[in-house]
This record gives sequence, C-alpha cells and structure tokens, in this order.
Amino acid sequence: MTFTNKAAEEMRKRVEQMLGARGLNVALGTFHSTASGSCASGTRRLGLRSSFVIYDDADQLGVVKECLRASTSASGR
Repeated sequence: MTFTNKAAEEMRKRVEQMLGARGLNVALGTFHSTASGSCASGTRRLGLRSSFVIYDDADQLGVVKECLRASTSASGR
C-alpha cells in the first residue's frame, strides 16, 4: 500500500519486473483504493449492495444540513 496513484503504479512496475507475469496477481494500491475494495467485498459478503460513497468532512456536513432542512420543513416550522 502507498499514498499516491503514482507510487502505486511504480510499485506495480517493479513487482512485475521482479516476478514477471506472476507479479500481475499481487495486490497493490493506495490506502484509499485498498480500503474501498475491502468495504465493497465486505458488503457483498453480508448480502448488501456494494455501491457506497465515502464522504469527506464537507460532504458529511452538507448531508446533516440537508437532513435538518428536510426535517424542519416536514414538521411545518
């Protein structure tokens, strides 16, 4: 695992040079892509849909504000 796509690609190239075709089966990627893949496979094993969104802080705040606006308008205030 690494932090950037550029570093992950460099690792892929080096592993393929060292292992040849066997290197294509080595799991390499960024922390984000690896964690995202783990979440997706975990949800499938639980029988849930594997489509999900990872929110950053700004997105999370936007969703909370949207929910508060919706609940306020639904309650007639």
